[in-house]
Amino acid sequence: MSKEEIVGLLVALERFVALDHAAEQARQERRLDHIVRRLAGAAHLGCRLRSAAETGRIPLLEICLDEAALGRTAFALSLALQADDPPVHLGEGKATEGILTVNPAGLQEGDEEIVATRLLAVLRERQ
Repeated sequence: MSKEEIVGLLVALERFVALDHAAEQARQERRLDHIVRRLAGAAHLGCRLRSAAETGRIPLLEICLDEAALGRTAFALSLALQADDPPVHLGEGKATEGILTVNPAGLQEGDEEIVATRLLAVLRERQ
């Protein structure tokens, strides 16, 4: 390791230790809750907001799709979200179960509205 890499690691560690983790988790949950509220009433999907206490790390939003009723798979929906502008990337770890995941770690202020708007637009599109 170079001395620059060591200094970078120390600075990152100092920032991590100084971070108010509870406040950050609350911000992340608010962003995810915004998406839940925007998707409320959308046909053929349900949302499950999992708290940081439940996941053991950070809050997560699971979007559970009725693939048969939608006429497309979770993978197909994810690809459609990625192909548009702005691209939206959701977790596909449970896509074989019809579930896409929103991880708030990469969301900046206002991104929650972009995610919700793109999801609603893609859900309205015909296959």
